[in-house]
Amino acid sequence: MLTLTAYLVISYGNPFQNNFDPSSIQGDIKNPNRTITEDGNKVNINFKQCTPDRRKINVSFGSTHIVIKGLEDNRCIMYLGREIENPNYDDSTPNRCEIPVDSIQSFTKQNNGVDFSEIDKYCF
Repeated sequence: MLTLTAYLVISYGNPFQNNFDPSSIQGDIKNPNRTITEDGNKVNINFKQCTPDRRKINVSFGSTHIVIKGLEDNRCIMYLGREIENPNYDDSTPNRCEIPVDSIQSFTKQNNGVDFSEIDKYCF
């Protein structure tokens, strides 16, 4: 059985691994209607719009990386990555969130990143 499982994973990929590459999404910085916007101490995300976008939010002690993939099953798919004073951070966004597409939400920037506690229940 182990041999068959290894063969399938090698041949077809791991079915439990997400094959989406968040680095494939590039935000259009000239577009005034981006899904992710900054306004002073706030980061606004238009989950109703949910068009592909990417943003790096710099804060006092690090940064937060946000990637909007787009819609899947009436959910806005978002990837998050955070680092605090880490010069070796690779801009990865390992945390996937599946947000209902019913709102535009504002999140507060803090010294160590953006506070996404309002939507933590949608992230894994």
